Amino acid sequence: MATTALLWAVHHDFLRYMSRIEDGQVAVVDGAQQLPDTDAAAPTRNRRASPEGLPKLSIVFGTESGIAELVAEELGAALSEHLDVTVRDIASLDPQDPASALELEVPHLMICSTYGDGELPVSARPFCQALREQAPSLEGLRYAVFGLGDHSYHATYSRGGEILDETQRACGAQRVGEFGRHDAAAAIPPHDAARAWAQGAVEELTGVAQALG
Repeated sequence: MATTALLWAVHHDFLRYMSRIEDGQVAVVDGAQQLPDTDAAAPTRNRRASPEGLPKLSIVFGTESGIAELVAEELGAALSEHLDVTVRDIASLDPQDPASALELEVPHLMICSTYGDGELPVSARPFCQALREQAPSLEGLRYAVFGLGDHSYHATYSRGGEILDETQRACGAQRVGEFGRHDAAAAIPPHDAARAWAQGAVEELTGVAQALG
């Protein structure tokens, strides 16, 4: 991973951890970290607080190292002023009923990393396998894809996002707009590249113009 992307990820991991302390998800007692006294599972959805009546948008991420998740969270926060945004981990989607899990009537942004030799991240494999084996109809689903990878691996650059895209289109879903990409070796941080891509993608999907500087 390039130094810029690594520093960005570390910085945002720290900010996310601090926000968990503020929200009470992590307590600090006498200098020691303590999780809350609960057996409740972590939420699989993160719905941003937005005024009622806004157009809906789902952001689904598939991640290996956490960068795709951070990009998805950044986009969710930036878009929530004008859209009713839900951010979800693809690993949380039910592979037993993938069509219902995706909510076909809601436009999607798919943020996906690449792992190993041009493979899907481990978190995305069960859901994509379910799509291949069950071949459910995804007609009506409109989505845009942003892939993360390393351009120095020419043959497999952003291949994880491409596999996710191909799998959904094979089931009848429609990709909208340009396939976005971020190169880990580039100087631009992934969230900046994603913001630039999302401006056009979101307007095509929802009809809502976004200024994501």
